[in-house]
Amino acid sequence: MIDIHSHILPGVDDGPDDRETAIAMLRQAAADGISATVATPHANMTYRFDFDRCREELVRLREAVSAPDLYLGCEVHLSPENVEAVLRAPHHYTLNGRDCLLVELPDQIHPPAAEVALEMLGESGLRLIVAHPERNSYLQRHPSYAGDLFKHGYFLQLTAHSLLGQFGNAARSTGEEFLRKHWVHLIASDSHNLTSRRQVLSGAYHQVERLCGRDTAELLFRRNPQAVLFGGDLSLPPSGCRRWTEKMPLFRTALSEKPLI
Repeated sequence: MIDIHSHILPGVDDGPDDRETAIAMLRQAAADGISATVATPHANMTYRFDFDRCREELVRLREAVSAPDLYLGCEVHLSPENVEAVLRAPHHYTLNGRDCLLVELPDQIHPPAAEVALEMLGESGLRLIVAHPERNSYLQRHPSYAGDLFKHGYFLQLTAHSLLGQFGNAARSTGEEFLRKHWVHLIASDSHNLTSRRQVLSGAYHQVERLCGRDTAELLFRRNPQAVLFGGDLSLPPSGCRRWTEKMPLFRTALSEKPLI
């Protein structure tokens, strides 16, 4: 499995405080079957994203652990300042320096303002991945807005632990609704620590496999994340979920490009 959203770098945001904890998290991830992970530090009102510092921390972790493979990205909170920063140096913020940008929407979304910012980013050539929409309080109250995002060509990334109920019933039911409507492209850990926000995906993988079939689980946890890392096309589950529809053939893709960072 490939985890495109994790707060694994020590001392840069609300992830681990020290390198020892970060190393333990990576070992936990490898034991869970995660072969690659993207470190995505916050860029928001609380934490400033420092590309050079984050790259240095990533290199140190690579030297300390052999697995999983490590890549750099950022979780960009949607704000005017961050939009300007991304447009100035997009590959400092994108996942593995490619063209996919992980975007966090404000909990109190003003859709017209959000749409202007998203369009500016999209028109610059970036592919936008909306982080944890099922946990966003506005989208929980207005789930149809996720459909609007989907129709505009944005990709939705659910949090693995949401599907297991760790973020409450609202997040779980909203995430399942998005799966049912075929709006989900990716599932990731959004890990922060060794206990309450662990970097594990296997439980959610088996949950999606139970609900939607193995083809969909493979797509959301392996095929599409691989496409994000190396520049391939993302696809929607061809079958939807077993709970609601029949299984269909597995979407397959082959990617071999080397990481940029």
